[in-house]
Amino acid sequence: MQLGTYRNPEPRAAPSIDALVDEGMQIVESGVKLAVKNQAILWVLRDNADFDHEQYLDATRDQLLASAAESAADADRTADQLAQPGEEDRYLNAAEPGRLERRLDVLLGLVARIHELIDDESYLAGLSLQARDAAWDEIGTAVIVAALHLGTGLERPTGDDRDWAIAQVRFDLEEMEARARLEAYGG
Repeated sequence: MQLGTYRNPEPRAAPSIDALVDEGMQIVESGVKLAVKNQAILWVLRDNADFDHEQYLDATRDQLLASAAESAADADRTADQLAQPGEEDRYLNAAEPGRLERRLDVLLGLVARIHELIDDESYLAGLSLQARDAAWDEIGTAVIVAALHLGTGLERPTGDDRDWAIAQVRFDLEEMEARARLEAYGG
């Protein structure tokens, strides 16, 4: 049986620095939303705090600044590697020329992009609200699961049973909300 002959793939152009910075921003934004979501859960459950838009904006801004500082520190280390390459750096640069230069350009681009966005209130508000919504989704799911467990006295449902039970509770809550709206508006 003939499997064929291996051929090296065609060389592909490296992604642009801007494309890599865009990907880096997606990673930064995911990390920021996760950190702010976790902080929001603490505010609600530990501190019994209500939603404070400014608090969320500040937390989002702080997380972005921390990401910028981390990328700046990585850029400094990369610049040091470029100035005084070690044996491994020389080997890797021979295999992939310009690797460290591109890494430095991406890190500096990421720092610059974050600093451009740090004062953009609508950008910060968008990240903040996504983090808040994720926090409330997580809290709501935990409340629903706890209510199912307490209300039935049964073992906690798992897998498909859990998903079905949560869907039923959500359906009931939506139905109750719709009835309450009808009653409130004279329906």
